[in-house]
Amino acid sequence: MFASPRLENVESVAALLREHDIEVKITNGRTYRGAIRGNFSYRELPDPAEQPAVWVVFSDDQPKARELLREAGLLDSGRSPTSYLPTPSVHQLRGDDADAEDAAKRRAFRIRAALFVGIAIALGMSLLSFRKPVAPSAASSAATPAPTADAPQAPEPTYVIATPKALAALLIEAEIEAQTAVRPIERLCLSIDGETPTGERLAAIRLPKGMAARPTADCAGDPMPAGALSIAVSEYRTDGSGRGTVRLDLIDPDKDGRPRTDARTLAVKREGERWRVLRVVQ
Repeated sequence: MFASPRLENVESVAALLREHDIEVKITNGRTYRGAIRGNFSYRELPDPAEQPAVWVVFSDDQPKARELLREAGLLDSGRSPTSYLPTPSVHQLRGDDADAEDAAKRRAFRIRAALFVGIAIALGMSLLSFRKPVAPSAASSAATPAPTADAPQAPEPTYVIATPKALAALLIEAEIEAQTAVRPIERLCLSIDGETPTGERLAAIRLPKGMAARPTADCAGDPMPAGALSIAVSEYRTDGSGRGTVRLDLIDPDKDGRPRTDARTLAVKREGERWRVLRVVQ
């Protein structure tokens, strides 16, 4: 009925079908989970026969299952139900119990981290040939006294400054890409450093065609508007070296319309005119 290289996608589809009283089973599940955690790569996809897949146990349930997948945007009418449909998610379909929601949230963290790492690797490879370390001269080495072991250096002070336009654009574009792979964004609200982005900042962000940014107030409320996504970038802290940390907050509605918040702090680094994410600090 459905197959994917990512076990998380298969489990989410299985949960959706079980919520509608359709009995399913998952093949290539447990052992495949261990594989994708450490070595998963879209460049080296596994054999289709070894991919995790969801199977409907009773044939009478198959029409209903296909209809549910079509409504969720996971199955086209002209494609085979066993074909691969990429559905990377930041917020996947969730069950009713809190444990399932916590597990889905942790998977979303990992997906975002993988996306950031992929961007960082691509930028690093493109800049590698242009950045060569300069060997220190013998004269400068002799003139510079070596620091003594008993004199620890104080850490450089850090300051909160305006988030650079290119850094904010990188984070916002990555979150929009991850979210639209799960479901359409009907209302996008942006905030940079606690304010609605100016026209100059919006010009640096590549929004999907037909999508417009709104103030965060347009996505507020309980229940939250369906299909809304609020992204806030703030608190860029640096010592002036081109390295620092930045805070990223995401708010979207759960299945009952209640707003749920996903916040983290990222370590970032500027390389030329571009930025890359080093790791998730918190």
